[in-house]
Amino acid sequence: MDSQEHDVITLSIHFSAYGFGYAIFENVTKPIDWRLVRLKYPKKRMALDRVRELIEFYQPSFVLIDTPKSKRRPKSRQVKQLIKEIECLATTYNIPTLCFSPGDIERVFGAFGAHTKYERAKQIAQWLPSVSPRLPKARQWWIREDYRLGIFEAIALAITFYYQYYEEQPHEPIT
Repeated sequence: MDSQEHDVITLSIHFSAYGFGYAIFENVTKPIDWRLVRLKYPKKRMALDRVRELIEFYQPSFVLIDTPKSKRRPKSRQVKQLIKEIECLATTYNIPTLCFSPGDIERVFGAFGAHTKYERAKQIAQWLPSVSPRLPKARQWWIREDYRLGIFEAIALAITFYYQYYEEQPHEPIT
């Protein structure tokens, strides 16, 4: 990946059945923090409080979320409501919230031969060795998805944003 010195701090959030993974990036090659916040829904207030803490501490330029509108991967009603509340929260801090579809992420990573979540995670671990200890083993079809992939999906959102940001391609705002 080409390193450009555009410091645009992003907070990317990926929701899953386990809670949410997040990643904070200073630029495409400088991850600051990445974690998994394990929550059992409907603990929406706890998730919103955690996002508020992240926004206040890191003061990102953008909040990035994977789209709640995907027909292939529908989000629960609670997650859709939480995404709306995060957008409202970001708005109170004058931070734009951008939404990326699974197709956006697949287009960016598909250019590098990574078409599945695990392939994306492997590619990310190669690009960012600091996150490679979190890379789960490849799963068999009968095994449930590893919760740590939520971190890699949040990182994939950030990389997708920077890829499109540097290429000056439009991205879809949440409406």
